[in-house]
Amino acid sequence: MAFSEERLTLDAGRFAPVAAMLGCAPLADGDSIPAAWQFPLIGGATARGELRPDGFPGFGLPLGFPEYPRLLAGGRRVRRAKPLTVGNAIIRRSQQILAEPHETPSGPLLKVAFRHSLAAGDHPAEVCLVEEQDFVLLGGRFSPRANPVRPSPEARQVWSGVPDATTLFQYSALSFNSHKIHLDRDYAETVEGYPDLVVNGGLTTLLLCEAVRRECGFDPHAYTVRNRSPLFCGSPMTIFVAEEGNEVRAVACDPDGAVAAEMEISRDGV
Repeated sequence: MAFSEERLTLDAGRFAPVAAMLGCAPLADGDSIPAAWQFPLIGGATARGELRPDGFPGFGLPLGFPEYPRLLAGGRRVRRAKPLTVGNAIIRRSQQILAEPHETPSGPLLKVAFRHSLAAGDHPAEVCLVEEQDFVLLGGRFSPRANPVRPSPEARQVWSGVPDATTLFQYSALSFNSHKIHLDRDYAETVEGYPDLVVNGGLTTLLLCEAVRRECGFDPHAYTVRNRSPLFCGSPMTIFVAEEGNEVRAVACDPDGAVAAEMEISRDGV
């Protein structure tokens, strides 16, 4: 399947816009890159002529499959074996690892997955971080899931905010993600049938990691995210966290209190 490789330098300027978007202090040489801040490194450049009709770039690997015009972010799995340090060089390797058709009662769909690995620039065999991303391609419009999940009774609310169009634009620009559901309100509403712009799944992941770092006092090295339903621009998002021993579960909820994205974290990184 498709593969790409690129050498990158982790200079402080690359992450200054991320810090500005989050409203926190910028990183300096020698700092470890926080969890989920690797997203600008994964957004490889896809040529304009290779974009899907919905604008999705495929993260440097042209995705194609125009017969499935709708794309949803399914989730991601991240494992960080070694710190990524500002000032160092890395090698990003990206590969499409799955393209699997399925028949469902709602119609055909295609499951697609990418694997991105970030290796030390001076030791290319030394992988520092691996991120696998899952997507679902559909022939028709998204149908909301019945019987929504609620946060566990043990979970405590740790953050509430309203993702706005400015934040969606900044995240999309930094990740080189031109998917129209995040940028073009008319397209999101009239073509995809959503009530507003859709919040990037990666942005939700970033906000979940930031909440865990603030409230639980550690930086997640290993986490799995499952997206259950879309979150929308201009609508309140609430994050809840529950801790049990070595495991942490963080969820992002929509205005009705239903879980839209859930993250499972292991403190020891396993």
